[in-house]
Amino acid sequence: MNRRNVVIVALLAMVLIAAAGCDVKPSPPKAGRRPVTSIVITTEGERDAAQCLVDAQAEYRWRLAALAAYYQTNGALVKHAWAVREAENLEQAHVVAFKSLQVNEPDRGPAVGQADEATLVERVVTARKAYMDAIDALTLYYQGLGDAFKLSLVDTVRRRFDPVRTYMYFLDAEVPPADLKPLQIIPEAERMYDEALALYQAGRVLGITVDYTKKRQALLRFLEVIRQYPTSTKIAYSAFYVGEIYRQFDEHTRAVLWYRRATQWDPALDRPARFQAARIAQFELRNYELALDLYREVLRYETFDMGNVKIARGRIAELEFAMSDN
Repeated sequence: MNRRNVVIVALLAMVLIAAAGCDVKPSPPKAGRRPVTSIVITTEGERDAAQCLVDAQAEYRWRLAALAAYYQTNGALVKHAWAVREAENLEQAHVVAFKSLQVNEPDRGPAVGQADEATLVERVVTARKAYMDAIDALTLYYQGLGDAFKLSLVDTVRRRFDPVRTYMYFLDAEVPPADLKPLQIIPEAERMYDEALALYQAGRVLGITVDYTKKRQALLRFLEVIRQYPTSTKIAYSAFYVGEIYRQFDEHTRAVLWYRRATQWDPALDRPARFQAARIAQFELRNYELALDLYREVLRYETFDMGNVKIARGRIAELEFAMSDN
């Protein structure tokens, strides 16, 4: 094989690894070559802390099931998918069980038909916090005990529990308002943004995000910039990259909303937020009116990328023709 072919094969391998590994969870822990599937409890303090985690997991699981059932009953398909994803996220985090512990059945409260959405969402968010607090408490216990192995097992649970797959369910609770203004150069916000961007770029090979950990770290860092420094000149850029990361995770509704926030906060943003949002609206959400509006905005505001402008013109013509036919 000549040198050119070797390079091509290597690049193709990198792409395949990227495509296969962009959403890979940390591996379950092992003792030697064997996977660890259970933890033996040896002290009363450990039993108490572990029981809190097991009960919190059961409560969280039930609250998600109730919310998913509510959305299914009411035909809210996107939110139903979110609740199902969050429940799957919870289950895939727990690859190790505690021996000899029994789950205390959660208080199920009123039937789904007797509860309203706000109450069910509040219960999910409360249960999620209690679950995370229980992980923190068990982590602190093992740190105090100096038990590095069991500490690594709990850390695996934490790392497998994906923050991307948790939801506020009311998007106005998840995304800051549209009237923020990026007016101030704030040194700490600039530093945090640079850190987030470095993480985002470090997780990419040939334009494909491949590093599970760095991608999520970047997401949380960009969100932190916006929430801590809502007047920083970096909020619109941060919102754009939040949209990019959600797009890579197939979180289409969230991605579009964050792209739109980026341009609402800074209409002159020199990133293709409108174009990316239009593509998702057209091909993923099948919201053709929104896609058409966004493509038209591309022609007006995103002339820094004439390739996208050309594509937008073609898609406007396609959508107008398809919508006039209907």
